[in-house]
Amino acid sequence: MVNVTEHAGFWDVPLIGPLDVPHPPDSQEGTCSRTITYMLDGQVGLATDLALMAQVAGIARERNASFFIDDTRWNRGRWTDHFQDVINLQPGPQPGCKRPSPQELVACPRTARHWVVSSQTAAFHLTDQYIQTLAHSSAHALSRRKAMFDSAQESFKTVIQPNLHSQQLIRAARAEIMSILSLADKDQRTVDQKHEPYISVHILEGNHKHVQSSVDHPPDTIIKKYAKAARETWKRLYPHSPLPVTFASAGPDPAHFPSPPITYVASDSPEALRRFIAAFPSSTAIFSLDLSTNPGLRALAPQHAYDEEMFAKEDREQRVRLTRGTIVDLALASGLWAEEGEVMPGATICTRSSNMCEVAALGFDWNRAFGYHEDNDNLASSQEKRRWVDLEDTGYGAIPQWLGFVLPHHDDL
Repeated sequence: MVNVTEHAGFWDVPLIGPLDVPHPPDSQEGTCSRTITYMLDGQVGLATDLALMAQVAGIARERNASFFIDDTRWNRGRWTDHFQDVINLQPGPQPGCKRPSPQELVACPRTARHWVVSSQTAAFHLTDQYIQTLAHSSAHALSRRKAMFDSAQESFKTVIQPNLHSQQLIRAARAEIMSILSLADKDQRTVDQKHEPYISVHILEGNHKHVQSSVDHPPDTIIKKYAKAARETWKRLYPHSPLPVTFASAGPDPAHFPSPPITYVASDSPEALRRFIAAFPSSTAIFSLDLSTNPGLRALAPQHAYDEEMFAKEDREQRVRLTRGTIVDLALASGLWAEEGEVMPGATICTRSSNMCEVAALGFDWNRAFGYHEDNDNLASSQEKRRWVDLEDTGYGAIPQWLGFVLPHHDDL
């Protein structure tokens, strides 16, 4: 496979000549002339699939190909249990055309007529060569990934859209935060603030066999890092709404609820959530599925730390329920899929090694996410202006290390 796909240009025909499977003439009537299919194979978490799918859907737009999703092997229900049918959202150059038969789908080369990509084959296609193909010749450092960012953001705006039920759950969670924000000090909103005065924190602690992380700390230490980042981010973005004076500890505090930092916590571990809450005074306004006053949202919270192997053994209803919870968490942590007038986070704090973190950046525009100057994204980013806060950042002034997606370990392919 490597010998086939490694050649001069990303879209060049293999050196040994065009490669494809036979396409019987009797199967072509009404079939799309060119397609790209993303296969949900049930081997990775939801955020990983969404991050990869966003890129593949963008490739379909660029190549003028019809885009399809294959969910026959997915372990989270059907795609339409959670999201709208992509056929209606991105009809492609031949609206209404039929998808090809399974026998016509090939994983490589990518120049084949009907190309299929999954989490297990993405590593052979979404390579450095792919990034270089998209990047502008004058771009450097993180800016080389801007086209990839724009493509993924467009996919989440137009193709990866929650269905009606998922939308209702997301609106309910946002409404709960809005009800508390209406009680908070109006001075929290600064002149240039386009997002609401709350921040989000995504704590990754479950057993994700595909996750690669440079953070290697005991659980209590990493929770302290999240808590510290939440305090520092709030002070940086909302200086007119100071933290309680007794914030150095989580002891008795004279402040009244809701005191800052007003935070939404998305986590795959109930224990991690409890430890995070314990790092703050009781008056602090902290939201999560597990803490929701809405029983429908509270029912979506995980009851134990996520484990990929255990998840696969759950019954279908449970897997669908937990997937809905992940979608709500992603929406609240990122600001994705927000409609006019709905709350969006002013910043998101997460660990870059997770695809939830990579996707969360897409809820902001490029400049606001990474602190670039508004009219020149090739200038150095500003730590003071960043809204996407990577817990793995190597230090003040470091260039953000947004990757766009984290591929599964090669050992697992």
